[in-house]
Amino acid sequence: MLIVNLKKARTTTFDLRLSFPTTSSLKLLYSTLTLNPNTNKNPETPPIQNPTKPLTTPQLKTLVLSQYSHGKFSNLIQNVVCLPSVLLSASQNLITHHNNDGLNCTESTESTQPHLPLYHSVSKRFSVEEMGREIFENRFDLEAHCAKMSDEGETLVLPNLKLKVFIEAIRIVLEIVYDDRFVTFSYGGRVDLGRHTAIRYLKNSVKNPSWWFSVCFNDVKFDKRNLDKLSFFIEEKINDGILIDVIKRLFDCGVLRIELGRCSLGKGLPQECGLCSILINVYFNGFDREIQEMRLRMSKENPKLDENEMGEGSSSSYKPLKMYAVRYLDDILVITSGSKMLTMNLKKWVLGFLEGELELNVDRVKTAIHSAVSEKIDFLGMELQAVPPSVLHPPMSEKAIRARKKYLRQKEVKALELKNARERNRKKLDEVVQEFLGSLEERWTWHRMLTAGDFLSLRHIRDQLPQELVDSYDKFQEQVDKHLSPVKARKALEEEGRKIKEEEERKYAERTVDDLTKTVHESLCTH
Repeated sequence: MLIVNLKKARTTTFDLRLSFPTTSSLKLLYSTLTLNPNTNKNPETPPIQNPTKPLTTPQLKTLVLSQYSHGKFSNLIQNVVCLPSVLLSASQNLITHHNNDGLNCTESTESTQPHLPLYHSVSKRFSVEEMGREIFENRFDLEAHCAKMSDEGETLVLPNLKLKVFIEAIRIVLEIVYDDRFVTFSYGGRVDLGRHTAIRYLKNSVKNPSWWFSVCFNDVKFDKRNLDKLSFFIEEKINDGILIDVIKRLFDCGVLRIELGRCSLGKGLPQECGLCSILINVYFNGFDREIQEMRLRMSKENPKLDENEMGEGSSSSYKPLKMYAVRYLDDILVITSGSKMLTMNLKKWVLGFLEGELELNVDRVKTAIHSAVSEKIDFLGMELQAVPPSVLHPPMSEKAIRARKKYLRQKEVKALELKNARERNRKKLDEVVQEFLGSLEERWTWHRMLTAGDFLSLRHIRDQLPQELVDSYDKFQEQVDKHLSPVKARKALEEEGRKIKEEEERKYAERTVDDLTKTVHESLCTH
């Protein structure tokens, strides 16, 4: 058996390397939220009305799921994103993200600080009610909330605070919609499913790897074709033209930017917003599901055998065909425990799907198949190689050896006790069966119960029933008469008794003749 050995190679910066939260389970509550047209003009004094409170995670999820109808979510921008409480929750997410030094965590928004200072802090900078009204009426000018910086080379587009809150609100809603629909091997942009979790999965779950390959993309940005396809994927689950238009405008103005096959952006640049990560996962979700179905089909066709089926003491080993996959945003690693021809066919299918269905530009030269045992492969800034377990595990200590021998002895004793118990139960069952077969009363009782009410022997009833049922009944009655008929049983017992008696008389006669012969012979010898 082979396992995955991880050796840190070098520190590599990845595009859009972010970690985001997942939603908690749905709770039965509903929040009715309205836009507050009264805005506090003086931020130094508290507003007359109660300030808007941020929503908890269950409330957010309930609010989003309330827009689900006929297999799709509808009008998420106007019914969810524009609500002041949702915008305030997005603001609190940004504050939590900043305070945790990049560890984004969608809290249940029941923070240690009260809601009132949060509302006042946001109101000093902008009005969530006015911003929500602009979003609801589709008057929110994205370009006006961007700052472009271009000294030399490429232009850098920076969103201001209001646009950051708007983007974070969209991200929260999309996360609730899609996170439970992503496959298990999709990492990046999800809570507790970051880079180290992906590596931990490879180390603990991959068994007997033979071949693997990492998909490499050419340096390319998302263009109009990719954006249209992304919009199509979103429209399969969300019926909201305003949301699609907002995402396209964010790409057009440069706030959202997805680049595949590049590591030049560096960690922390403003283009690496959280919305990009979830959009990448949405874009690759169809590919992930095809891989998942292929894995399940391969596991079903090549089941794992137990050691008992292999036979005790067998030196042969059976390694079923397996396929593993890990995707961290646009970094894809595919592993097989089978022949190289199988891996080549799988690679051909993967490249065909990425280039055909997703219209991505794959570097076929760098996407090469490597031996998992004899070659290393770079993935997520680490070198991976499969090595025998003996390389990783040190020899057992004397104490461990003694404990293992004791365990094996106890296992042998337990197996012997179970074997003796089976033999003892088998003998008891045989005695019970023999006692039953030797009792005419038991046979008569069972024969009377099984033959009582023999209505199927009537001709007019048998003609109305299917022939298969009639034949089955006749065969059953034959077996009942054969084994349980008291007349036949009595005859069989009498015949058996007669044979036993004849056998005893024959043996008695033989002993008598032998004794007489011996006596006569002794008398003749004396005379």
